[in-house]
Amino acid sequence: MDSLGKRLNITINDFQIILNQELSEKELNGHNLTKVGFIGRKFIKAKRCEDVFFSKNCELKYLTGDNGNIISPILDSNTGATIMYGTSSYLWYEHNRLSKFVFQIIQDKFVALKHLKDFENKLFD
Repeated sequence: MDSLGKRLNITINDFQIILNQELSEKELNGHNLTKVGFIGRKFIKAKRCEDVFFSKNCELKYLTGDNGNIISPILDSNTGATIMYGTSSYLWYEHNRLSKFVFQIIQDKFVALKHLKDFENKLFD
């Protein structure tokens, strides 16, 4: 069995998330991650030394070797309002190094709990 560090392979829009990774704004923009503006920074309470990047309705992939490890938004109105949900992600760079990131499922608590449970089960299998 692979070590957890090798198996845990988190990407947002195919941009690999590695803590302490150096900031590359051009690469982030190429993966639909855009810099948060003044008002957004106030809303999320970013520190002066932090650059924050955001992606709306992004795709999260995790754990190497299993194609079922993808969380994507469901935005098709034909599925019905009760099935639809969105996603978002924030990446914080402190002194040009990735210090933290957040991924969230928006407007469907039950889907979020299901994905979290699936992630935990696969992570500790």
